[in-house]
Amino acid sequence: MTITVFILGITICSAFTALVTEAVKKMIGEKSNPNVIAAICSIIVAVITAIVYAVFTGIPVDTTYIVASILLVIFSWIGAMVGYDKLIQTIRQITGKGDD
Repeated sequence: MTITVFILGITICSAFTALVTEAVKKMIGEKSNPNVIAAICSIIVAVITAIVYAVFTGIPVDTTYIVASILLVIFSWIGAMVGYDKLIQTIRQITGKGDD
């Protein structure tokens, strides 16, 4: 796995995890901690992404790939925790349609 593919994977996983997290938060409501929801969603999304990538490219799953997958989970979680809310806040500030 090259660094370019890894960065692309982080970007895609973070965006998709943020969207899934927001969907789950809308379904559950405010009953749970959003960071825990983001963590669970990032684990699911990143592991599925890593498995699908390994299957489609036929690369061997070795220690480097497992470490990269764990980092993918962590970076995806961090991106989901701060990404969506900050993006919406920035859009509202730019368009002037919010009270932030």
